[in-house]
Amino acid sequence: MSGWVCRVCERYGRSLALRVVVLWIVAAKDPMGRTHYWFTVVPIEGTDEDTDRWAFERGYVSMTPLRLDLAPGRDLGAALLTAKRDSRRVLGNELAELIPRRLADAWLASTPELADKPLPDQRDRDLAQLAGRLHRWELKPQGSEGYRKAEVTAGGVDTRELSSQTLESRRVPGLHFIGEVVDVTGWLGGYNFQWAWASAVACGKALPPGSEGKH
Repeated sequence: MSGWVCRVCERYGRSLALRVVVLWIVAAKDPMGRTHYWFTVVPIEGTDEDTDRWAFERGYVSMTPLRLDLAPGRDLGAALLTAKRDSRRVLGNELAELIPRRLADAWLASTPELADKPLPDQRDRDLAQLAGRLHRWELKPQGSEGYRKAEVTAGGVDTRELSSQTLESRRVPGLHFIGEVVDVTGWLGGYNFQWAWASAVACGKALPPGSEGKH
């Protein structure tokens, strides 16, 4: 569990406070055995001006890069300095007491000269930099796994062009649009399934008798 920080874009004429929300990185397998990953967060409530959601919906706030705190609720800098004073253990072993061992080993793998050095021999500056990177690990997504694993896509027929009761086109009588072809996006798959079913029911009820099977 960690958090992301929203970054205010330059074109927004005033600044918003940085907001941190709870973030879970979730992995689960589908019935075919394929692993899917997604971010899920505590919902941001409120749509008033200057709220996070208001700014994000208007493109004033970006959620990248993601800055993740890998040791939430702990002060790694202070803990490492205390251990330097009181312990003769090597850095790798001490860090594994503060964060999961596999994470500590992976994090220090590129700097074995630090990992294997006793804490009293470490420089305060190196310990502070290590703690800072763990508390502010920055990720810049370079892409996605493509449509093969996409849960939600944006865009589609503008809802303003459709009847909210029947999903019929305002420009072409008798032409209806439902489901994901319409510009309606839910938080995740279940919401979009519900929209697909509900919009199909609304459209089906509006069709004249005898129109089943016609294209």
